Amino acid sequence: MSVNQGFDAGIREAEPMIVDDTPDTAGEIVRPRLGADSLVWKFYGDSRGILGFQRLAGTENCIEQLGQAVLDHSVIFSDFLGRAKRTGPPVMKTVYSTEPEKWGRTVREFHRDIKGTISDGSRYHALNPELFYWAHATFVDQVLYITDTFIRRLSYAEKVQIFEESKVWYQLYGVSDRGQPQTYEEFLAYWEDMLDRFVPTRRSSMPPATSVRGCLAPRRSRARCGRFCRLRSTRSSARSSWGHSPNRCVTSATWSGTTRRRRTSSASRLSCAPSTRWSTDYR
Repeated sequence: MSVNQGFDAGIREAEPMIVDDTPDTAGEIVRPRLGADSLVWKFYGDSRGILGFQRLAGTENCIEQLGQAVLDHSVIFSDFLGRAKRTGPPVMKTVYSTEPEKWGRTVREFHRDIKGTISDGSRYHALNPELFYWAHATFVDQVLYITDTFIRRLSYAEKVQIFEESKVWYQLYGVSDRGQPQTYEEFLAYWEDMLDRFVPTRRSSMPPATSVRGCLAPRRSRARCGRFCRLRSTRSSARSSWGHSPNRCVTSATWSGTTRRRRTSSASRLSCAPSTRWSTDYR
């Protein structure tokens, strides 16, 4: 039985499922919070996290409903820096503030009116539990991947701890946890299942430095970054992470020695199509 077997039916409900903020027993509830002794606190805000930005954005937006929501509602293509400044700090404050629940609800409210339809005519809503949790899962992957690749190797027990802390983190947003795996092993199975659901989207196939305005960098720097970000990346790169061989290169491309143009088809871009699969060792 698949740990994610209810995803398709759940996401197509396209209905927000908000957790009641004012229950009758509000005074008895212990409010969730990630303290300074948590691994998420220790690693999420590390400056090396920027190295995983393209991975996070690419995987997140390869689920069609989320990619379409970005196209329909986000200004990331026209005001990249402004978008980052408005949404980045509130997410960060769900971990690093004295009022994490307040900031979690703030992030949730950003998404209350984000809804629409995808290519087959079915509806989506950003606060649908399956869709909202997928966005959160990419942040969990970010913490695991960046830490294990660029900071220090994580033990299995630490990976389990980060996942358990991620459930507290998700609770702060006040959205139903219906789509959330309950154990680290279930999360690994969930992640693999989601990678097999990837579809090409405009957002996932465009490098951030060349597809959005507001990147304050010299033209030559943008061009170089664009060439780097346009390297072929596939579902297999998302599998080369905390559960696999973290020091493997996660992108590949074929170049012409004289023109430096890619000799890859459009389907070989960040199109979420399968390629050579990395060896899998989740233990």
